[in-house]
Amino acid sequence: MRLFLYLTRALAYIGVAHSIIIEVLSSFMIFFWLLILPFVLGSGLRDRGTCRIIALEGGGTKGAYQAGAFEAMVDLMPAAEVQYDVVTGNSGNHTTNLGASVGALNGLMIASHAKGEERRASQRLTELWRNIRREDILVNWGFPGPLQGLFSKPSFFDNSPELEFVERKFREVGGKVRRHFTFGIVDAQTGAYIAKNQDTNGSLIPHYIVASSSVPGIFRYILEGSHVLIDGGTINNLNLRGGIEECHKIVDNDSKITIDVIMTNPRTLPGITIM
Repeated sequence: MRLFLYLTRALAYIGVAHSIIIEVLSSFMIFFWLLILPFVLGSGLRDRGTCRIIALEGGGTKGAYQAGAFEAMVDLMPAAEVQYDVVTGNSGNHTTNLGASVGALNGLMIASHAKGEERRASQRLTELWRNIRREDILVNWGFPGPLQGLFSKPSFFDNSPELEFVERKFREVGGKVRRHFTFGIVDAQTGAYIAKNQDTNGSLIPHYIVASSSVPGIFRYILEGSHVLIDGGTINNLNLRGGIEECHKIVDNDSKITIDVIMTNPRTLPGITIM
């Protein structure tokens, strides 16, 4: 009888010990997965197929051509191939009547739409270029017009209307960048190329878009502290490197990056470099 009691007690102890071991192991496994899950998910995100870039060259009123080219791409290419992860654009150094920061402005209009909304982005872009007017971007200083820029003004034209125009267009598309977006400006004091992207304060993005169109002598430079901000196209009119750097946040290998380019200057192609 006593032996039976000892055996029963021993089995009970074993059962309790087994339960404790199971609980400890379960807690350890939960802790282990909580610890490594962020790394597992992060690795999965970086290895998800390809990263697609649409790169828009600067070119003043040739932005209308870019809008038409993008519309054709959306209409004719498979939907998956125009769902760009990254949009990159710069202003241009060949200015005509409007001189808008075409690559950066068009890029902003596309990047303000989420992936999968390319057709809507194309429609908004087309509407912009069908309705834009010269006075939306620039006006003369007054008599004797551009000649004032030689004597008492900082530029030939007064492009102060451009900021209000870009701010309004940005508000119309929600006032938020919804995919990776990069464009550049130049500090005339140092010659440094300054990249801006989707992490830039949203309220300042129109300000920098305007700075990216400040073609020296034609439009006013933008003062920001000790920086004198001018057209990014003075150094790099086709911002490929910025797009690739944004793609590196998504994929881990350059072989997974696809770049589509809408150029506005045929002379760009023979000398194209990734700056």
